[in-house]
Amino acid sequence: MSSFIERLRAVVLNLGAALLLLDLLLLIYGVFARYLIGSSPIWMDEMARYLIIGSVMLLLGALWSEG
Repeated sequence: MSSFIERLRAVVLNLGAALLLLDLLLLIYGVFARYLIGSSPIWMDEMARYLIIGSVMLLLGALWSEG
C-alpha cells in the first residue's frame, strides 16, 4: 500500500510542478503581450490565479502525506 501512495505522491508532485510551470509561461506571455503587443487577453489573470490555487492544493496534499 505504501508503494502505491509513494507512486501517487510522485505523480501529484509532477502534475503540480507542471501546473506551476504552465502558470509561469502564461504569466510571461501575459507580460509580453501587454507591453510589447499592446493588449493582453482578458482571461489571462483569472487563469493564472486558478492555476496557482490548483497547483498549491495538489502539492499541499502530496507534501502533507510525506510528513
